[in-house]
Amino acid sequence: MIEKFNFTSPTIPPLEGYTQDIGLEYKSERGYGWITQESVGSDNVVPLDITANTRDRNTIEEDTLDSLIHLQYQQDFANPNSIETPAAWEYDIPNGQYIVTVG
Repeated sequence: MIEKFNFTSPTIPPLEGYTQDIGLEYKSERGYGWITQESVGSDNVVPLDITANTRDRNTIEEDTLDSLIHLQYQQDFANPNSIETPAAWEYDIPNGQYIVTVG
Protein backbone atom coordinates (compact mmCIF):
# COMPACT_ATOMS: atom_id res chain seq x y z
CA MET A 1 0.00 0.00 0.00
CA ILE A 2 1.35 3.42 -0.94
CA GLU A 3 0.09 6.52 0.82
CA LYS A 4 0.78 9.96 -0.61
CA PHE A 5 0.25 13.16 1.37
CA ASN A 6 0.53 16.69 0.08
CA PHE A 7 1.34 19.12 2.90
CA THR A 8 -0.10 22.30 1.54
CA SER A 9 -2.18 25.41 1.97
CA PRO A 10 -5.99 25.24 2.15
CA THR A 11 -6.06 27.51 -0.92
CA ILE A 12 -4.58 24.77 -3.13
CA PRO A 13 -7.03 22.40 -4.82
CA PRO A 14 -6.53 18.73 -3.87
CA LEU A 15 -4.20 16.84 -6.20
CA GLU A 16 -5.30 13.54 -7.70
CA GLY A 17 -3.75 10.58 -5.91
CA TYR A 18 -2.78 12.55 -2.80
CA THR A 19 -4.37 13.04 0.59
CA GLN A 20 -4.30 16.77 1.23
CA ASP A 21 -3.00 17.81 4.65
CA ILE A 22 -3.58 21.48 5.42
CA GLY A 23 -2.29 21.54 8.99
CA LEU A 24 -5.38 20.37 10.85
CA GLU A 25 -5.03 18.98 14.36
CA TYR A 26 -4.75 15.23 14.90
CA LYS A 27 -8.05 13.34 15.14
CA SER A 28 -8.19 9.60 15.76
CA GLU A 29 -11.22 9.34 13.45
CA ARG A 30 -9.10 10.65 10.57
CA GLY A 31 -6.01 8.73 11.64
CA TYR A 32 -3.54 11.56 11.15
CA GLY A 33 -2.91 15.22 11.91
CA TRP A 34 -0.73 17.60 13.86
CA ILE A 35 0.22 17.45 17.53
CA THR A 36 2.55 19.40 19.78
CA GLN A 37 6.13 18.25 19.41
CA GLU A 38 6.31 17.98 23.20
CA SER A 39 3.60 15.28 23.22
CA VAL A 40 5.28 12.95 20.67
CA GLY A 41 5.51 9.41 21.98
CA SER A 42 3.18 10.00 24.91
CA ASP A 43 -0.11 8.27 25.57
CA ASN A 44 -1.80 11.68 25.60
CA VAL A 45 -0.93 13.47 22.39
CA VAL A 46 -1.98 17.12 22.29
CA PRO A 47 -3.69 18.03 18.99
CA LEU A 48 -2.52 21.28 17.39
CA ASP A 49 -3.94 23.14 14.39
CA ILE A 50 -1.10 24.69 12.39
CA THR A 51 -3.11 25.66 9.31
CA ALA A 52 -1.77 29.21 9.71
CA ASN A 53 1.75 27.86 9.01
CA THR A 54 0.97 26.51 5.54
CA ARG A 55 2.61 28.07 2.50
CA ASP A 56 2.35 27.86 -1.27
CA ARG A 57 5.47 29.27 -2.86
CA ASN A 58 3.82 29.60 -6.31
CA THR A 59 7.21 28.99 -7.90
CA ILE A 60 6.18 26.12 -10.16
CA GLU A 61 2.96 24.70 -11.52
CA GLU A 62 3.32 21.35 -9.72
CA ASP A 63 2.02 22.25 -6.24
CA THR A 64 3.36 19.04 -4.67
CA LEU A 65 6.83 20.55 -4.95
CA ASP A 66 6.31 24.10 -3.78
CA SER A 67 3.89 23.93 -0.87
CA LEU A 68 4.85 23.30 2.75
CA ILE A 69 3.93 23.54 6.41
CA HIS A 70 6.29 25.10 8.96
CA LEU A 71 6.72 22.70 11.90
CA GLN A 72 8.77 25.12 13.96
CA TYR A 73 8.28 28.81 13.39
CA GLN A 74 11.08 31.05 14.64
CA GLN A 75 10.00 34.16 16.46
CA ASP A 76 12.35 36.19 14.23
CA PHE A 77 10.24 35.23 11.21
CA ALA A 78 6.88 35.07 12.92
CA ASN A 79 3.94 36.93 11.60
CA PRO A 80 0.87 37.74 13.72
CA ASN A 81 -0.97 34.69 12.35
CA SER A 82 1.77 32.07 12.80
CA ILE A 83 1.60 29.23 15.31
CA GLU A 84 4.87 29.23 17.26
CA THR A 85 4.28 26.00 19.21
CA PRO A 86 6.63 23.34 17.75
CA ALA A 87 4.57 20.70 15.93
CA ALA A 88 4.86 17.09 14.79
CA TRP A 89 2.78 14.99 12.42
CA GLU A 90 1.01 11.93 13.82
CA TYR A 91 -0.15 9.07 11.58
CA ASP A 92 -1.86 5.91 12.83
CA ILE A 93 -0.25 2.89 11.18
CA PRO A 94 0.64 -0.55 12.50
CA ASN A 95 4.12 -1.05 13.96
CA GLY A 96 6.54 -2.19 11.30
CA GLN A 97 9.21 -1.09 8.86
CA TYR A 98 8.33 1.43 6.20
CA ILE A 99 10.08 3.24 3.38
CA VAL A 100 9.33 6.95 3.61
CA THR A 101 10.18 9.41 0.86
CA VAL A 102 10.02 13.13 1.52
CA GLY A 103 10.26 15.69 -1.23
